[in-house]
This record gives sequence, structure tokens and C-alpha cells, in this order.
Amino acid sequence: MRSLNQLQLTAAGLVLIVGTGCTMSPNVTTPVAWHASGFIPVASVQCFESYEAAFRYIAQGENLPADSRTLFRLAADSTIDRPRFEQTGDLAIIRAEYYGDSRWGIRGAHGQGRYYAFQTDGHRWRLVGILHGNGYRWQNVGDQICLVTRW
Repeated sequence: MRSLNQLQLTAAGLVLIVGTGCTMSPNVTTPVAWHASGFIPVASVQCFESYEAAFRYIAQGENLPADSRTLFRLAADSTIDRPRFEQTGDLAIIRAEYYGDSRWGIRGAHGQGRYYAFQTDGHRWRLVGILHGNGYRWQNVGDQICLVTRW
């Protein structure tokens, strides 16, 4: 699993490809700086058995405690989009957010941060990608669906 700016989903399976992001200023946090953060996501061969387990994984990736209070606040502050595509089934795209005692939260003043993409089946959640940005859009390319982040 790699941290990427673009996630490509196909009927044959989930394929990750690297996209290009852009920044307006050299002082803005870039994906290269995020790679140096030490967080290297690893996709497990097993699925997360609940959304709580998926949010525990997100908390770990965001260097947050995994206690029940923090997990509840992480889930409450985060945004989940739930698109469904014929090619992929149900997805959950989580815009991870946790304000805690911070005015800006873990994403910062401009909203830069990680998106966690899961393929869901009932209560089971399978991590299919982690993307960086402050927004995203869908793009259809033939029979493929691409999730492209922007900066």
C-alpha cells in the first residue's frame, strides 16, 4: 500500500496509481513531506471487522491515542462519503479529522490531510488506499473510476 494522490478502481480489482498534485507555494505541505513523516500505511490481508477497527487504524496513522473517547471524537469530526459503483461495490472515503483542543484540527488551516478509502461489505471494511490533499473529485476513464485529490 502506498500513499498516493490518485486511486484508480476497476472492475477487475482495485489498482493504485500515482497521480500528480500541485501546490501554490513552496511553503505548503507537499506529499513528499508527508512521505517523510514516518507513517507507511500497510494494507492487511484481513478486513477490519467493524468501523471502530477502521477508525482505530486511522487514529494510529494520525498519531492519535486509540482510547474510546478519542476514537469517538475522530469518527464524529471526520466526514464519510459513501459512493457505490458497479465496478467496485460500496466504498467509504473518510476525510480524517480530529479537532481535539486545536482550532484547525489534524488537517491544518487549509484542510490538507489524509483520505482513507475503504471497500465495505456489511460490517467488513477493507483498506484500498490512502490519499493526501484538501479535496478530491471522481473521474471516469473508460471502465475505470479514478479518485483524484487536489491541493
